[in-house]
Amino acid sequence: MKQIEIAVTGMGAASPFGMGVSTFWDNLIANRSAVAEVTDEELRRWAKVGARVPEFHATDFLSKKIARNTDYFTQLALIAAEEALKDAELLKGDGESFAAGVERDRIGTAIGTAFGGIQSLEQASEKLATGRAKRVGPRMISKSIPNAAASTISIQYGFRGPSNTYVTACAASANAIGESAYWFFRDDVDYILAGGVDSLWSNAFLSGLGDAGALATKGPEDFSTWSRPFDKERTGMVMGEGQACLSWSH
Repeated sequence: MKQIEIAVTGMGAASPFGMGVSTFWDNLIANRSAVAEVTDEELRRWAKVGARVPEFHATDFLSKKIARNTDYFTQLALIAAEEALKDAELLKGDGESFAAGVERDRIGTAIGTAFGGIQSLEQASEKLATGRAKRVGPRMISKSIPNAAASTISIQYGFRGPSNTYVTACAASANAIGESAYWFFRDDVDYILAGGVDSLWSNAFLSGLGDAGALATKGPEDFSTWSRPFDKERTGMVMGEGQACLSWSH
């Protein structure tokens, strides 16, 4: 196989520390934890603590139309994707036009996710089960399918290169980044937007993890220290959420 030099040219993030790579990095090197008490009374039945994106309002970052027609996980993906594209100087400051010489036919999108828009799916199921609605509407499918994030990014920016979604649980993001690199070797693309996104704050999903004994049920008095994967006293994992994107080229 021929050798190709690949460089990361841009990054984007939507994390429990807030929006942006710099916010994430500054908190990380300051040794701060984003884990806190879960305030939602319904969700805290399954998870007492977690790491959630703070004070998120989709319309602060996206148009009302896009916010209305997308699931939360896709919204996070769109925000991080825009930051990565701007950081790579592919996308101009207006968020719409691209730098000279950038061919959108040669930009690919590879996003990993464990479950996709599970929140939209659960909300729709609840409406039917409780009799609050007799139909869920056509947008429920496009909101909840796992490839919604990757396809919405491609549609938003008019990318016509490969667009793949990797649904391989905890390995999804690594698969998206690693396997999409082969697009360079096949000369399918000049640039790739790759990463992963999830928000699994769903009653059904959290209940299932709890039944499997996977979620932390107790810990130190300081909730911010509950995520301790190598501690012999750990009682399980702490649920988080967010999106990270890399823009890379060869």
